[in-house]
Amino acid sequence: MMLEGGADKDLPDEEGATALIMSSQEGHKEIVRLLLKNRADPLLTDDCERTALMHAAAAGHSDIALWLLQARADTNMTDEDDATALMFAASRGENDILCDLLIAKAGMEFVDKNGETALCSAARKGHTTAVECLLVSRANVDHRDVKGFTALQHAAQSGYHEIVQLLLVAGADKEIVVTESVSQVLQVEQTRHST
Repeated sequence: MMLEGGADKDLPDEEGATALIMSSQEGHKEIVRLLLKNRADPLLTDDCERTALMHAAAAGHSDIALWLLQARADTNMTDEDDATALMFAASRGENDILCDLLIAKAGMEFVDKNGETALCSAARKGHTTAVECLLVSRANVDHRDVKGFTALQHAAQSGYHEIVQLLLVAGADKEIVVTESVSQVLQVEQTRHST
């Protein structure tokens, strides 16, 4: 076997991706296990500054993400867009991975290049369970992105009524208004919620 013969398990390809990064992205479980057993470095990044954990989270490979966490992958590393593994999991509704990352104490208040937190992204994309998990973990409900939008406003604008209700119950500030259409949706939701 090449690893036993001294092959460099952390040698990157032309895009900076190591075997661990590539196998984590593609969901090749046995290869990931073998690489981790042979101490492949989970902290290395590709040319986009993404780790194996970020790729596993983005692709929804929950077993691999858990193994990477057990191998001490850093939950708070950021890529070139300032996104973390938690943001990838939240934005894609990968709830098992999201919960594992929260248990591992992944930071919820990191902001990406658009000023979004994991909660903003999950709310904007309609991932109700991800929003619930982040709210239970006490994510900041009133964080504003670079356009001034909060998670509540993203959910309202996209018509995600259940998420709007969850955010209102969690104490989101309903007075922060960016556009008239969002304001109207929030008024309807507030009326529905109070009845």
